[in-house]
Amino acid sequence: MKSKKIISVIILTMIFSCKENNEEVSAVKLKTDSIKSINTEVKENQKNPVIKDKLLYSNNNIEVYQENTTRGDGVIELSFESELKIYNLDKTLFGTILNQDDLGYDFKLPRKIVARYIVPDFEQFEFDAENPDKTGEFITIFINKEPKSIKKVDVDYGFISWNEYIMKSNFKYFDDNSNIFKVLKIIDANTVLAKTINIEDCGGEKITSKDKIEKEIKWRNNKIMNVEFYNCD
Repeated sequence: MKSKKIISVIILTMIFSCKENNEEVSAVKLKTDSIKSINTEVKENQKNPVIKDKLLYSNNNIEVYQENTTRGDGVIELSFESELKIYNLDKTLFGTILNQDDLGYDFKLPRKIVARYIVPDFEQFEFDAENPDKTGEFITIFINKEPKSIKKVDVDYGFISWNEYIMKSNFKYFDDNSNIFKVLKIIDANTVLAKTINIEDCGGEKITSKDKIEKEIKWRNNKIMNVEFYNCD
């Protein structure tokens, strides 16, 4: 009888030991799977680095950066004779841009401005925006990565969708800094067929592409841009 008890204890000990070993193996496998997942994420991030907001223009009062994320339905280009008032969504005043004609533009905004494309010397004022046809008195634009409002009666404006904007734009791709591309065809909302071109920048300086190529380019990934725009009217 005593020997049976001893055998039972040994069997129970073996069962618990096997269970502990299985739990340790599962824990190791879980940790290994997590490491693989993290490594995959790191590789993807290395493959698609985030383009930082690009400095477009600066003077003693402001620094204007090109937004690295696409927002809204597309891009709106504005022109105004006197003053552009920009409102918060609660209709309180966020800031103003005063057109002083020959004296240029006076900005009453935060020193750092993040938008789609603002170059006051060339009277270019482009903002990511919601389609104005969807709204009444106001237009929703994006500045400093936040939605703001402007009154339709204060501006002349032209709105185009993101597909239309990328079609008319020249750009550099994040992993191909030696070439400037022009879109030939839209493949989907994030991908285009593009070819290399030579252009002049806003100052009239020639920018020559190193290669003569045509290829598919994923210009954005989940609204994060993989390109830098080079646009001058």
